[in-house]
Amino acid sequence: LRFGQMEIFWERGEVDLLRELGAHSLHREFSHLLVQHPGEPLSKQMVRMFHEICERQAVLVAEWIRVGYCQGNMNSDNSALGGLTLDYGPFAFMEKFIPLYNPWV
Repeated sequence: LRFGQMEIFWERGEVDLLRELGAHSLHREFSHLLVQHPGEPLSKQMVRMFHEICERQAVLVAEWIRVGYCQGNMNSDNSALGGLTLDYGPFAFMEKFIPLYNPWV
């Protein structure tokens, strides 16, 4: 599930559908949280999920930067809640550190 899929419902003000998609995401991508904290209210589970999403996204970006990967559009349409990159272009690898490197010019 992409971040952008969640944004659609938020932008439209469709809070019930956003909550439903959030619950689906919790069961699909973060079911271990349900096992670790059984009986906890959905609102608290969603907060736990949000914290884990933030951590996974931070690790994803840090790991890509670590290997010199330059993603031209690391945005909500190209990143998944589970901490994955979904789009393959445009991108490049920087062989050595060049502060102003930009492969798209």
